[in-house]
Amino acid sequence: MKTPTEDKKKRNHNSLSEFSNTTKGTKYPLHDTINFLLKINLFLLMFLNMCLILLYIY
Repeated sequence: MKTPTEDKKKRNHNSLSEFSNTTKGTKYPLHDTINFLLKINLFLLMFLNMCLILLYIY
């Protein structure tokens, strides 16, 4: 019988591998991850721009 921590580790690993190929059958798993990173970058840039604009105003 597995300990709960071992089970949890295995589950985490599975979720990571699922993330790496978000949908099975896509020819470009790398492309999906890059797309995801670009979305995060876009959000961060927007946030930083807001901060800069607010600082400039005050």
